[in-house]
Amino acid sequence: MTSSNDQIVLYGGQGDIFASLKLSDETMPYLMCETAEFGIEFGHSGDYDLIRNLLIMRLHAFGEGGDLLIRRDEGKVFWRFIGKQAVYNALSLSNGEKYTCNGQETLQKGDDEYSLLWGVYQGKDKLGRLRWQEDRVGKAPLTYPVSDPMKRVEIHAWQVLDAKKEIVAYWTYKLAPHPDKSQNQPQGNQ
Repeated sequence: MTSSNDQIVLYGGQGDIFASLKLSDETMPYLMCETAEFGIEFGHSGDYDLIRNLLIMRLHAFGEGGDLLIRRDEGKVFWRFIGKQAVYNALSLSNGEKYTCNGQETLQKGDDEYSLLWGVYQGKDKLGRLRWQEDRVGKAPLTYPVSDPMKRVEIHAWQVLDAKKEIVAYWTYKLAPHPDKSQNQPQGNQ
């Protein structure tokens, strides 16, 4: 039996929530933040700094506790959260509207899906961060927040299904190594 704190919820809202936002490295450790000044940066949710990021265009915090997307559209800020009810409560979000389907709030995890992220691991930069280089967008400072060097990185998400078993959202929850399939390929006629 699951408690109400483990219940999967989907909320959305509008309003400038950056100042009250309380991100947790424990429940949503990954953070992607796009600002007008610094572009896209990857890091840990515990490193979230409103003062440095006053001109946030997009913010994506995610992990096994939940997935929060925030985007600025001209003078308005829109947000969406999918994840555990307890994590939503801890974020201090306000003015959210809970998703329901025909009056039912039941949501559940579906299949796991993944996408390959940009870049190939190139070693550490001058600050000691693991660094990836993307040859199509060489200017992008790719520093994925993973502890071990990985040649390629995947981002994983669960499908979130409503009571009718239809996909209503995707819950991004981790970064992981992409398996190197080249070692398993046949070498041709020899």
